[in-house]
Amino acid sequence: MKKIIPVCLLFLGACTANGLLSDLTGAEGTGVDNTPFFPADRAYVFVTSQTTRGDMQGLTAGGCSGGGLAQADCACTALAKSANLLRRRDSRFAAWLSTATDYARCRILGQTGTAACNTGGENWYYTNNTLFSAGIATLLSTSGGAPLPNGMNIMENGVLSSGTFAYTGTLSSNGGLATSGAVAVNHCNSWSANSTFSAEAGAIFGNTSSWTENGAQTCDQQLPVYCFALP
Repeated sequence: MKKIIPVCLLFLGACTANGLLSDLTGAEGTGVDNTPFFPADRAYVFVTSQTTRGDMQGLTAGGCSGGGLAQADCACTALAKSANLLRRRDSRFAAWLSTATDYARCRILGQTGTAACNTGGENWYYTNNTLFSAGIATLLSTSGGAPLPNGMNIMENGVLSSGTFAYTGTLSSNGGLATSGAVAVNHCNSWSANSTFSAEAGAIFGNTSSWTENGAQTCDQQLPVYCFALP
């Protein structure tokens, strides 16, 4: 009688369950940093669990560094990845922060500058999977008093924030949510200062224009930022 040798003994790699496990869990393997990637099915917004002074250097998720808008955007993406909020491996998030040369309403559409940036975007969802805003047009309407469901008070992990304010540098009436004009003059010296200067801040639990414009905070305050999935 011939002895049958199982193929899996000859080709061990073909007998592993790694591929099946990935199919069952929704994982798509691991990235260069060896962390699992679970694709999300929608675009999310959140307020960061990390806080920072006005130079953004306190947002260190994922090893982000360098300060300013770049560090804030990097940390938004890293926090989103840690909470499995990325739709693609190369998905990015942007912080809702403005400077005199780059408006938040453009940045969350993946654009730069101070153009109108009043159309497009995503159906953004809170991380508890309830609708936050149907595109940029709905978000802009809060400048006229139209309410958001719950402000911007849920963190990347789906937990309600215990904070009060978030850095924005973005007014509701001119430059931020409206269609023209300049952003707030207060933005921690283009997000480079951690003292002396001040920045416009939003009320995390505000569900009209106060979510982005609720008065200035000094740049030595430890505050979170808002993060938006880019299209």
